[in-house]
Amino acid sequence: MPEDKPTRLPAVARFLLGALRLVLAVAILAQEAFARLYRPLIAFVASFRLMSALEAAVRRLPAYGVLAALALPLIIAEPAKMLGLWWLATGSALSGLVTLALAYALSLLLVERILHAGLPALMTLMWFAWAHGQFIALRDQVMGFVRSTRLHAFARQIRAEARAAVQRLVAWAERLRSTNR
Repeated sequence: MPEDKPTRLPAVARFLLGALRLVLAVAILAQEAFARLYRPLIAFVASFRLMSALEAAVRRLPAYGVLAALALPLIIAEPAKMLGLWWLATGSALSGLVTLALAYALSLLLVERILHAGLPALMTLMWFAWAHGQFIALRDQVMGFVRSTRLHAFARQIRAEARAAVQRLVAWAERLRSTNR
């Protein structure tokens, strides 16, 4: 009986999958880089009663209801983003920038909170659970690679030294303030 050889994807499919992985890796790196900036904002927004009520409503939805709820912020925000770009292109820079910032913030915050609340229901969908698992594995792989580089170690060292310098500066300022009283 002949051995079953694993089937190999055609070159075009391998190329497209590689390109998709590269795009996702760049998106993961960007998300991780900016996460420290927007996580406090997400925590602040999550503390509102209205957001708690929205999350409770999402938790009661079936899986496809959660998918529909995820589409709503995108349906609202995407046209607003186009409007912001139009205003930028036609010379209304301030209006365009404010509209873009608000549209991106709305979509980021609402999608994140809906996904957070609805993830247990979404994980009951086999295709979603598979895709989510693939994304998490890719994220872990990308971040593992980044954390293994000398550049990352150097950046962590610089950050630790900067924190220590700031702490020394604050301590010096406190000593100076207390001696001038």
